[in-house]
Amino acid sequence: MIILLGFIFVSSCKKTAENYNVLIITIDTLRADRVGLYDKEYVRTPNIDQVGKDGSFFKFAFANVPVTLPSHTGIMSGLYPPTHNVRDNSGYMVNDKVLTIAKYLKKHNYETAAFIGAFPLDSRFGLNKGFDLYDDNYGSKNSNELFFVERKASEVIGLSLKWLKKRDKKWFAWIHLFDPHQPYTPPEPYKTEYKKDLYSGEAAFVDSQLKRLFDYLRENKLYEKTMIIITADHGEGLGEHGEKTHAYFAYNTTIHIPLIIKLPGKNKHNAIGEFVSHIDIFPTVCDELNIKIPKQVEGVSLLPLLKGEKKQLKSREIYFESLPPYLNRGWAPLTGYIDTKTKIKYIDQPIPELYDLKSDFNENKNLAKTVNITKYKNRLLLLVRKIKKDLVSENKKIKSSDMRKLQSLGYLSSTVKYKKSKFTKADDLKTLLPLQNEMLDGLGLYARGELEKSLAILSAVVKKRKDFVLVWNKIANIFRETGRINYAMATYEKALQYNKNNYNLLLNYGAFLAKYGLSDKAIEVLQKALKIIDYDPELWDNLGLAYWKNSDIEKAIDCFNKALELDNNNAIVYSNLGSMYLSFLLYDKAEKNLKKALELDSNLVDAINSYAALKKKKGDIKGAILNWEKILKINPKFFMAYYNLVSVYLDNGDYKKALEIYKKAKQEGVFNLLDPSQKRDFNKLYNDLEVYLNEN
Repeated sequence: MIILLGFIFVSSCKKTAENYNVLIITIDTLRADRVGLYDKEYVRTPNIDQVGKDGSFFKFAFANVPVTLPSHTGIMSGLYPPTHNVRDNSGYMVNDKVLTIAKYLKKHNYETAAFIGAFPLDSRFGLNKGFDLYDDNYGSKNSNELFFVERKASEVIGLSLKWLKKRDKKWFAWIHLFDPHQPYTPPEPYKTEYKKDLYSGEAAFVDSQLKRLFDYLRENKLYEKTMIIITADHGEGLGEHGEKTHAYFAYNTTIHIPLIIKLPGKNKHNAIGEFVSHIDIFPTVCDELNIKIPKQVEGVSLLPLLKGEKKQLKSREIYFESLPPYLNRGWAPLTGYIDTKTKIKYIDQPIPELYDLKSDFNENKNLAKTVNITKYKNRLLLLVRKIKKDLVSENKKIKSSDMRKLQSLGYLSSTVKYKKSKFTKADDLKTLLPLQNEMLDGLGLYARGELEKSLAILSAVVKKRKDFVLVWNKIANIFRETGRINYAMATYEKALQYNKNNYNLLLNYGAFLAKYGLSDKAIEVLQKALKIIDYDPELWDNLGLAYWKNSDIEKAIDCFNKALELDNNNAIVYSNLGSMYLSFLLYDKAEKNLKKALELDSNLVDAINSYAALKKKKGDIKGAILNWEKILKINPKFFMAYYNLVSVYLDNGDYKKALEIYKKAKQEGVFNLLDPSQKRDFNKLYNDLEVYLNEN
């Protein structure tokens, strides 16, 4: 009888566990030492800390890659990068064969939603599969912007609360907060409080917004019914080891991350000292919910540790990598592992590195010169062979142009032609670090508007390494933004001489040519890019733009539609579609698409400009003027708004107002940014103004 009662009790617990909610919060670019539980020196995070006090936190948790998209793919799939085969933010999509937490919990009758803070996790990259709602409407991406388009934690938390308030069934929610990522721009009072450390100010702001979420869960008795997991996709270099940001090295500054897990109910076990990894999150969720852990998952369940059991995890090697410099520039690939038993960390580069994390967690003493490194290198080779599965092995073979098929197939389209089979010390990331930092200095000047200084530094960089594609693109941008269009074109041509068939160069050059009316050449360049990657909505959008400028409306519509098949909430595509229909006087279709663009991104100035022009065409002059004035509040250097306002005031005989707008444009330095044709257009308007000026 006692045995029977015990059996009934255990079964009942399992049933209850299945009804728990699951909440995963990923805070982008958050170092472990910027969470109070881990280190009280830098920032106060009382709300995150409380979750750790109510549950557990892992003192030594590691990301498998210091890059946003591949890291989140590992978190959501429980797979190492060589298995899920997403190795960078660009050129990859998550393969449909990759089972994610969202897909798996959806099969177990969970309502699912994700709230995304920035572009690297856009739905086009494939992590949206399995979610009933994937809210990634953070605004429009502009390929020429230095930083990713993002939205603040306050907005993301607000949207997640709105969704949670409507739930009456068990749910899984993923909240992604991007704020600690560069640039560091915390709002007040954190901007002032942390004025000497704005990065920490971002962490404090995120914590303040999470209070709203945790308060709601507590007030509605959901806190104890929810499994809460808080982590970061990676950390930030902040100058340590010479690395200013991330996605370059794989020191603990960028792969040691916070991992806090609170199980449903009361389960205080606090600090756990085992070495664990992102890929352990998926199996831990399954184990707590009493759901079978999928066979393909490579992580291990942390539930025994969370429940305070003394049994240790089986020793293993935790694999990590950082491949962006290799994938985008052809520099030496960086891979390595951490031995959970000995706490030895091996980094494989032409100049190898070996650290004893028990005594040197900050990796200040490289032991590689004092030991025989061969056994560590061989162990890494065995580890890679062991973890590399056939899950997405067909990726590199697929060349289908079927767009729907491409959406479900993640594959690498290399942006660099790898001719090297062997890398030397000259290709080591440590050797090339000064060049990397020169590039970052140049980009910093660019971000601050010091374009000529930036140009000088970036030009010196590409003289030393002509495979630095990002720098070539930025040099071309500077020439374009300063009205030196011919120099920009020459830069792209020169860059492609050294980096033939580079997708990013071809895409940006094609977009540049389409923008400046060189549609035949734009189509030629973009078609070359299309042979490399044909699942990028940005490419299809620019190709549509080129065909429109070439008056081939059918091909333009086809390209725009393909872009929307890949990303159906892309405001820029709707804006271009609407503008095209407007140019062919198809007002109803123009209005429909422009309204959709502005619904998705109310600050998209190109869409506002076309919408204002539509209003003018329909006789609503006042409405047109209001929209053009709105543009100048958003972007005071937007040429077309000035041009259209001067033009409309001239048409209506309001010469004083036209002159006022013209002077404002001059004051803002707009004329310095214009290409020759735009200058000619403005000069024509000024000739009309001169009549008024001479008469008065």
